[in-house]
Amino acid sequence: FIDELDAIAPSRDDISVSHMNTSVVNEILAQLNNSGEDNVFVVGATNRYDAIDRALLRKGRLDKHIYVPPPDYEARKGMFKLYLERRPLSDDIDYDVLAQASDEMVSSELKFICDEAARAALQRDQKITQAIVLIAIAENRS
Repeated sequence: FIDELDAIAPSRDDISVSHMNTSVVNEILAQLNNSGEDNVFVVGATNRYDAIDRALLRKGRLDKHIYVPPPDYEARKGMFKLYLERRPLSDDIDYDVLAQASDEMVSSELKFICDEAARAALQRDQKITQAIVLIAIAENRS
């Protein structure tokens, strides 16, 4: 598994890519050529698909491309329930409001928001409130 694929195999067409990076990309391409024939299964992930060298994405290297979109409303609502369970919550938590307020956020951001809300509540010596979570969402918008 190669995470942040765009960082190790940036597009060689990008003028900011150095000669050293070009050599690394060339080596990765050579190593991936028909790796399936050697029973090597490579999985890569990126948030910047457009920044990956196109040669890496051709058949015989990374054959299948799967787009995983940000979680939808129901998934975000479920994630808030999951990440906030077993934490001291006030009675005003409305998961529908949290899911709506976190549109386009991904799972790692939602987890971070819940952790931040828990820390903020702990510092105030109170339960996690709707307002605390909404502040954490607002503060962590990219």
